[in-house]
Amino acid sequence: MQLSLNLSPMLLDSDLKKSQLQLKISELAQRFRVNAADVWKIYRDRECEQEQEINQEDTAAEVARLLSAQRAQLELSEILPASLAAPIKTLATRLNLKTECYLAALLTQVSSLFKVGSEVLLRRDTDYRCTPNYFAGIVAESSQKKSPIMRAIIDRPMQPLREKAREEYRKACDDYEQEIADYKSHKKKQSGDEPQGPPPKPPRQRLYSFSKATGEGILYQVAEHPDQALMYRCDELAGLFKSANQYRGGKGSDDEDLLEFWNGTGSTVLRASGTKADLDGLWLSVFGTIQPDVLATLLKDCSDSNGKFARFEFVFQPLAASKLSEEDSGSFDITPMLSSLYTKIDALPALKMELTPEAKRLFTAFYNATEDRRVAEPKQGIRAMVGKMPEKVGKMAAIIHTLTCAFNGVEVSLQIPKSAVEAAIKFVVIAQLGEKREPSVERAC
Repeated sequence: MQLSLNLSPMLLDSDLKKSQLQLKISELAQRFRVNAADVWKIYRDRECEQEQEINQEDTAAEVARLLSAQRAQLELSEILPASLAAPIKTLATRLNLKTECYLAALLTQVSSLFKVGSEVLLRRDTDYRCTPNYFAGIVAESSQKKSPIMRAIIDRPMQPLREKAREEYRKACDDYEQEIADYKSHKKKQSGDEPQGPPPKPPRQRLYSFSKATGEGILYQVAEHPDQALMYRCDELAGLFKSANQYRGGKGSDDEDLLEFWNGTGSTVLRASGTKADLDGLWLSVFGTIQPDVLATLLKDCSDSNGKFARFEFVFQPLAASKLSEEDSGSFDITPMLSSLYTKIDALPALKMELTPEAKRLFTAFYNATEDRRVAEPKQGIRAMVGKMPEKVGKMAAIIHTLTCAFNGVEVSLQIPKSAVEAAIKFVVIAQLGEKREPSVERAC
């Protein structure tokens, strides 16, 4: 122990040449009557510990810098590949809208294209995992150009995949009609004692998104396409928040189902007639719009007892005039670029991802900082929001990393780099706190 203590001031904190270091090691070995090899081992161990301490201090400082960022808007090129960020920024500028609104729509749409079974392992020692689906919404007054964002980022670019699914369904229906005709014809030819197998099962169309559904309706859809994630695309999120259990007199579990969908967990529906759905995983991403006064009414006293609102990334779009230039500058369409990106991500298999050591250190520091902030916060709704930020960062890091690899045409690495975690922290922190540095739940109130 005494030898270990002496190493720090004598060697680690000095800037010795290699020959000088060897001489000091020999002197210490003689003084403490130990082998020089043992002294070298202690030296190298303390050197590693000191390096880790410095890295921890640097990481903590980096997290503090990210949490205290004063910028009102994100720089898209810090989150997205430059050649994707540029046209989105141009479109946002032309309509005088915040780039975060477009970014939230893009990242949430990408999140809905992961295959069920994808996940991110954030920490091995606590088995901390998350799934890369996401909930987000734009908060803005009526007529504040929310719908053009959804059309440009979600509706038009997703049209080729939807058309492909419809064509597959039409072919499946044709095959089913032939199969059912053959089944009936075969049944007529059979004798009464011959066993008859079950009839062909009618196909169910593969869906990428929907605008209205019940919890059970979602379960039954996923039961037919168990590897398919879904997007709940809401023109008005208020309808989603208000309509839970409306079809069952308030006695169902639609509201609770929404909370479970965030976690990507499975579900089993058991009825008197038998099992209706048995799923190992069910993924739902949600994106929509809502007006500030409506959100404030829903939040009431800023409480969020079940964390429903804390799961959403609310991006606030302030009142801003969107004026047209005197001359029409011609066609500007990012649809082909986004359609190609979405098709690439849709073709990926389930991805089992993990943070690199550097990324894990940054995530851990962020997690610890937000936990300190959470327990110190007096308002329950804000505690819920801050408590969800690390999980959002984990989800968003996977989304940003996968999007970047797919857009650049390279294989998606299962190791998520530090740069993706840093980008995720920037998005989550600035989207949540915004230019006034207030939590989104508190601003909504």
